[in-house]
Amino acid sequence: MSKLPARTGWHWVKQALQLFRKQPGALMALFFCCMFMSLFSLVVPLLGSVAPTLLAPMFSIALLQACADIDHEQRALPRLVFCGFRKPARGPLLGLGLMYLLVMLFALAVLSWLDDGVLIKMATRQIPMDKDMLENSRSAL
Repeated sequence: MSKLPARTGWHWVKQALQLFRKQPGALMALFFCCMFMSLFSLVVPLLGSVAPTLLAPMFSIALLQACADIDHEQRALPRLVFCGFRKPARGPLLGLGLMYLLVMLFALAVLSWLDDGVLIKMATRQIPMDKDMLENSRSAL
């Protein structure tokens, strides 16, 4: 891998802002469509709690495709939200979402092990929120 100067990162940020300025409404509409679908997936019994994590790579592809379309002087349309759900991308993207989920569960398991499950118990309201307990759990975080 070659090392890039720090100004390269700043150049990427400037390019992203220029891309956003070309079609801000379309990108925001697509973003909100992705967020709405992610929130709507929470309604599905059993699968709903993990669906946003599993579907995150598919929604990321939708935003990346919109950016590519804008870069090629095409309109970014809200229907792009479904481009990550089509074959052949669907399988690998679901696999990536599964990896996200497994890493997140592993991180929660380690956190629970480090603070004896206090934060998870507070989050699920099994025990009341306590400032001292939160301070003690800070090192685990």
